[in-house]
Amino acid sequence: MKKLFIFAIAALGMLACTDKNAPNENGDSSATSPATIEGELTGVFSVSPSLKVHFSIGNFQYQKSTKTCRFAEHQYDKIGYANGDVNISSYSGWMDLFGWGTGMTPDKTKYNSNGYGYGDGDKDITGTDYDWGVYNKISNGGNEAGLWRTLTNSEWQYIFKGRPNASTLFGLGKVYNVEGVILLPDAWTTPEGLTFNASTEKGMDPDYHNSRNDNYNHNSYTEAEWKKMEKAGAVFLPGTGDRGTNPDDNIVYVKSNIGLDYYEGHYWSSTYRWYMRFNESSLTFFDDPSYDRRYGRAVRLVRDIK
Repeated sequence: MKKLFIFAIAALGMLACTDKNAPNENGDSSATSPATIEGELTGVFSVSPSLKVHFSIGNFQYQKSTKTCRFAEHQYDKIGYANGDVNISSYSGWMDLFGWGTGMTPDKTKYNSNGYGYGDGDKDITGTDYDWGVYNKISNGGNEAGLWRTLTNSEWQYIFKGRPNASTLFGLGKVYNVEGVILLPDAWTTPEGLTFNASTEKGMDPDYHNSRNDNYNHNSYTEAEWKKMEKAGAVFLPGTGDRGTNPDDNIVYVKSNIGLDYYEGHYWSSTYRWYMRFNESSLTFFDDPSYDRRYGRAVRLVRDIK
């Protein structure tokens, strides 16, 4: 009888220690952790088996006329088409599409790769001043150089394919009527009253392709609903389109996706030639030998959690 009593007490102790936010395979005990500087979200994301990061509150933006860098005020904010058909030399507005490795010269739009300041152009920019987060003081992101960085290609891929349950921790959809990708932190509990659909459970195959071309119908959140998702740790990458240049290297255009009425998302990594792209039918990672680094793509920065 005494042994039975001791066993019962032990079992109760085990139950008392069980929690829906208990550490998962990656050692995470919570979906969020406190931000340490301005501009930092709280969601915890593993980018390797031993490293976790916080994302910035919005995409990186630059204004040439004042030489000011900032993060977009909201995760769903984008400039996109507003950067189309403008003369960069006299443009006084904000831009959010950048040639790869233009951390020190964000306004460069040269069609020829020689117009960029990254040496011979065949090296990673990880940890260098060619990384937008390393070189620049971001006005609403701590306002000091060296506080942020761009994810490497392997880190982007780890978020989407490598961490435990990765395929169920992202879904395409719309936030405040803006198309994009919703990323969930390592440990996730959907806020009460809301739902989340992983795109891999809505028709996207193991290679992250969807023959139904309906990725952006998988999730939809109002502004108020998204505030709850963000507070719980979710990240949103808006589809910003991409930017090309005319032969004079000055007039730029921005397209969503030729012939279609939705935005693709193109996000740089700090790894030579690699970027991540998503749209209605797929989410893919590109190793592009055609020197597409001259085109303007979005930049989302992170901070390592120490």
